[in-house]
Amino acid sequence: RVFLLRAHYKTIGCDQERRIWMYLPPDYERTTSKRYPVIYTHWGQLAFDLHNGSREWKLDRLFNDAFYNTSACDAFRWGFIIVAVE
Repeated sequence: RVFLLRAHYKTIGCDQERRIWMYLPPDYERTTSKRYPVIYTHWGQLAFDLHNGSREWKLDRLFNDAFYNTSACDAFRWGFIIVAVE
């Protein structure tokens, strides 16, 4: 699940606005006591945005596949939150 956390975030020290995208693992809304590691990434427009075509990193698909893959290592199956800043 990917959503836009903030459409316009003003950066400190320069006159630019950024968008912040967030990915939540598949079980995030069903689990209230579980804590997740967080991955922060720059170039957020490439992390999930389908409009970038072949340049897209497809992090949401990668982490969803790892979450459901029973042969993946337990660390990936635990789930991650990804915060991607453009």
